[in-house]
Amino acid sequence: MKINILIALCLLACGCKKILEPSNALKSPSSADVAVNAVDFSKFKVVVRLHPSEDYFPMEPVDFIKKSRFRHERSGSDEGYNKNSNKFVRNNSHNSEYYDIPVNVINGYGLESSGRNRRPKDDHKGDYNVFLEPDDNLQGDHDPNTRVSSFLYTPDNVKLQYWLFYGYNYSNVSGLSFSHQGDWESVTLNILNDTIEGAWLSAHGDDKYYDKNALEISIADGVQTLSVYSAKGTHALYNHPGKYHILNSDDASAGGYEWLITGKVSSLESQPWKDYAGAWGEVGQQAATTGPLGPWFKKIN
Repeated sequence: MKINILIALCLLACGCKKILEPSNALKSPSSADVAVNAVDFSKFKVVVRLHPSEDYFPMEPVDFIKKSRFRHERSGSDEGYNKNSNKFVRNNSHNSEYYDIPVNVINGYGLESSGRNRRPKDDHKGDYNVFLEPDDNLQGDHDPNTRVSSFLYTPDNVKLQYWLFYGYNYSNVSGLSFSHQGDWESVTLNILNDTIEGAWLSAHGDDKYYDKNALEISIADGVQTLSVYSAKGTHALYNHPGKYHILNSDDASAGGYEWLITGKVSSLESQPWKDYAGAWGEVGQQAATTGPLGPWFKKIN
């Protein structure tokens, strides 16, 4: 048992991840290939229950961009994008012209022609890698209801994927830090005939499927409300309160802020930053501590 734990910690420390079926390969266990009518979104609500002691709350991605410098990773010394000269300059300046870079500029750094992304430390990175870097570990909006968006993507009328953004992910496992700026999580509903049949919940790069019988779903006035639990700091999502992950390092508890993620929903496909293929956060020592890739490249199909 101790050997297995040490191996897992070593994999995390070097930025390696368990080999998993990617989220874009999610398959509906009970409703794949079933022809259904258009979904009636008024019949669903999803509540993310944050930990009572949560320090890092959700925020709008555009606010993260406004508070960040846009950087090009280079050996020796990185470059910062200067919005006055409209080019990268090799320096570490914190002058105002290096912040709040126009979103269309950032979005222009999509996948390379080879199909590789631009996220430093990533196994699939290309030759020209970039990242967004705020000066602080942003704490987000402590009252996100109706003020912070979730971003919906659905390739069909079976799976509804809601993407959530946080400015910082705090993670500590047995004294080892895996914290990083920027954090994307998702709740994916499996719908059949306007009924929640189950859901995939993201946690540490995995998307675990829970059948409806394993979920907390309440029904009132014909509306189904799914409640899920967000672990303190990491925002990994679980179906019930409890201790999870390596050495029970994820603490998901009831009694905290209840974020109705279906209260303010925007289309992922229409976001002006969706094609940005760099890191949402500073470059760490490993891939695990570097800002993540955006949801457009991890969405379901």
